[in-house]
Amino acid sequence: MNAIEIRNLTKTFREKRAVDGLTMSVPEGAIYGFIGENGSGKSTTEKLICGLIRPSGGEIKLWGKDHRDQGVRSQIGVLIEAPGCFPNYTVWNNMKLQAANLGLKNEDEEIRRVLHLVRMDGAASNKFKNCSLGMKQRIGIAFALLGTLSSSFSTSRSTGWTPTACASCGRS
Repeated sequence: MNAIEIRNLTKTFREKRAVDGLTMSVPEGAIYGFIGENGSGKSTTEKLICGLIRPSGGEIKLWGKDHRDQGVRSQIGVLIEAPGCFPNYTVWNNMKLQAANLGLKNEDEEIRRVLHLVRMDGAASNKFKNCSLGMKQRIGIAFALLGTLSSSFSTSRSTGWTPTACASCGRS
């Protein structure tokens, strides 16, 4: 089964067509990278997939269901470009706020799980502003993974999230 199935996706902002007839599929469990010029529609497509903006046309399915389905949407996490964190709050407190926003049960247990997954369990007491760029990206991935077991989407661009760092998160 495909995790993502897109057919003839379009998005127009006023006169500008940001996404023009995109068709693609991503198999479940795949690592998929978007590569393209600035302004080619990568972030727009990710926002469309996640339901952050509405398509002008086309179809988006996640695990065979419409991407707007609440059951599907509750199983994905998103990090597009950078995490939105309070700089003077600790990593733990930022995670607590995100967990509360998501309405998670067992917040502390879930926060420990995702911080361990991204190898940030030792940095929970650090203020976000004192974290390195790579650490901030790991925190963003942890945000995206909070409460999700199925999938997460991330855009890293040149923000310090390297293939080596990404690979290390999958190992426990």
